[in-house]
Amino acid sequence: MTRPYEHPATEQTQRVPLSLDCQTVVDGRAYTAERIRRAVLTLRALPDREKAWLNPNPPAAMPEPVRLAQEAYGYDSARARRFQPTNKDVDQYLEAMGWLAWLKRQNDGKRDLRVILAYVHGIPKWKLAQEFGRSDNTIQRWRNGAIERIFREFHRDILAGMDMAET
Repeated sequence: MTRPYEHPATEQTQRVPLSLDCQTVVDGRAYTAERIRRAVLTLRALPDREKAWLNPNPPAAMPEPVRLAQEAYGYDSARARRFQPTNKDVDQYLEAMGWLAWLKRQNDGKRDLRVILAYVHGIPKWKLAQEFGRSDNTIQRWRNGAIERIFREFHRDILAGMDMAET
């Protein structure tokens, strides 16, 4: 029996075991995307205590003066609620950051990382498409491919995390 041709780069990567059913793989990709999203938002929500020590000009203790009538009477535009990470998010975000660091070191990794981070921060696909000079479908394909590459490389850890999340 002859083996089909395999590109040398694919031989080095770990493959998802064939014993997994399709639904587990699809759920694993969705779980991977959600873990990455929550990890990036967790990183952004956590305070940076070191930054306060490095700032040579701390903010003044006095509040800013009121310059407009709307400010004087407590007018404030509606704001979206900030992401509040759970204890589990804080516990798991470093692992997902490791996945993103691995992705950045791969071919086209910087581009894929930019697409994933833009998705997490809510930047529309059309803006990325304009930035890269590609179509919206291409940007979506890059994002899905990046999630797929992460899942293929770290599928054991991801599936173990899925099992922990179910219990």
